[in-house]
Order: sequence, then structure tokens, then C-alpha cells
Amino acid sequence: MAPFSQLLVFELGNDQYALDVSYVTRAIRAVEVMRLPSAPAAVMGVINMEGKVIPVVNCRKLLGLEERDIRISDRFIIARGSQRTVALVADSVKPVVEVPVEMITSADQIVDDLWFVEKVARIDNQLILVLEVDKILSGPVRKDLDAAIRGIDRGQHV
Repeated sequence: MAPFSQLLVFELGNDQYALDVSYVTRAIRAVEVMRLPSAPAAVMGVINMEGKVIPVVNCRKLLGLEERDIRISDRFIIARGSQRTVALVADSVKPVVEVPVEMITSADQIVDDLWFVEKVARIDNQLILVLEVDKILSGPVRKDLDAAIRGIDRGQHV
């Protein structure tokens, strides 16, 4: 029996993307986002979840898609990387799918310029980009975000 990867598929507009479920903590309804001065362009702001400040990543901006305001029907995918937990904004979230490993390809064989894409999966004859949580907030983006979060007044509630 061939091994499988479990992926959480989500939609942005007419396109589908995925995350390995090992990164996903949960998906929640969109909530109000507090703007974060001097945050990186792809970070919309932060939310307070169970007393933790979590940056909200604008996946549309990250992927070069048409941007729009957050809607009440949107979902936040709470994902934990090795350095930080983030909330990724999605239009909708689909059930977890099991994909045979032979249907998954390394992203560097297909896309060069999307540093945050780890793999590409073929699901129902569609190619779906599998995002890498740690790479989304890496390098200078992480440094700018860390500085912006440190700038939040300790007594201020998000």
C-alpha cells in the first residue's frame, strides 16, 4: 500500500491551494483583525487567539491575486510553523484529502519564483500548490514582522 500525504485544501477565488495537515491547528471563522503598523506587506495585522498574538497573512497578496477585504464568510487557517503560528486568510476550506505521494512533486520542478510553495499535488486532475508555512514568514519578512509585533504596547489588548 502506497503512503499518502494528508492535505487541507482551501480556496482563493477560483483557485485551490493546500497545506500539509501537520502544520494546521484548526480553521476558524474570520474575526476582526487589528492593523499592525510597519508590518510586512503580506501581513494584514494580528488577532488575539487564546491570549496569543497571531499574524494574519493575506494569501491573496502573497500569491499575486486580486485583493479584497476580509468577508464574514472567510476562514482563517491557523497553522503552526517551527518559528511562529500564523492565520492564513482563505475564502473557504475544504475537507482534508489523502493524496498518494506519487501524485506530489517538488515545487522547484514546476514553479521557480514562489519561494513559499513546497510541493505541487495533483488532485482530481488539478494541480494544487502546497504552501510551506515556515517559508511564508521567512527572511526579511520574519524580521520585519518580529519588529512590528515587539512594537505592540504590552498593555494593549489585541
